[in-house]
Amino acid sequence: FKVDLIVLAGWMRILSADFITHFSGRIINLHPALIPDDGTGSSFTTKDGTIIPVFRGLHAVRQALDAGVKVTGSTVHYVTPEVDAGPVICREEITIGEGDTEELLHERLKLLEHRLIVKAVKGYTRHV
Repeated sequence: FKVDLIVLAGWMRILSADFITHFSGRIINLHPALIPDDGTGSSFTTKDGTIIPVFRGLHAVRQALDAGVKVTGSTVHYVTPEVDAGPVICREEITIGEGDTEELLHERLKLLEHRLIVKAVKGYTRHV
């Protein structure tokens, strides 16, 4: 196949490093947390200047709630062998409400993610 782009949206699996390398710059992932521009590091600075931890992996929404942060969001990024650590294509923040549960926050994030993934695919250029 002549693959132009692989979109991971709700995939919830980790791809092998060989697969990622083979399709380098052509795999993007939708992640329900905020990731720094270059994908690396353990903290993220929100629009209002608040520094929050970077939540990676399967339970990012639960991690944000458990950490008591007031802002989270969603990020579309290029996939690298390190989980949820590739360069950012686009992202958006949302406020965590006082009554938000994991389920409610996931539902609010999905609305945001639907817009972000379309934006990312429309603006996609192969990342080398």
